Amino acid sequence: MPGAFARRSTRRLAMLGGVFVLLAVMLVPPLRAYLVQQQEYRDLQTSVAQQQATVAELAKRKAQWNDPAYVEQQSRRRLRYVRPGETAYVVVGADSLRDHRPHGSLSVLDPTRSTGPQAWYAKVWESIHTGDTMGTDPEGAPVSRLDGDTAEHPSDVTTGAPVAPSTLP
Repeated sequence: MPGAFARRSTRRLAMLGGVFVLLAVMLVPPLRAYLVQQQEYRDLQTSVAQQQATVAELAKRKAQWNDPAYVEQQSRRRLRYVRPGETAYVVVGADSLRDHRPHGSLSVLDPTRSTGPQAWYAKVWESIHTGDTMGTDPEGAPVSRLDGDTAEHPSDVTTGAPVAPSTLP
């Protein structure tokens, strides 16, 4: 009898194993699809939340345009409008200097750095070149420091005339 019982239990185990494999083969694809859909659902919820935040921000911006003070501020900044009687000043190259980190102290053009008499077209070309290089490399541009610390030959900032070292503060 022990041999017959062992064969029956082996057959039952094999049949039970076959049923479990069949169930696994039948249940794994729908379960996997369910899990993928749940992840997509969570991703869509996150996306909807971000879009709702964007819509709220845009609604806030739209509401700002109902304020006359904000409209005036934007027209002054973006379109450079001024009121009658006001004087508008435009600093050429200020946008490119705003993006760069300051190098040392403030600086101004150094009128004493001239190379001598030049033709008018050479002066124009030098002016264009100076304007182009001011925003990219302030160290190489013809400037002098306002504090006068590193200048080899200090000069008066307003007139460009040489200043004796004893008169410096």
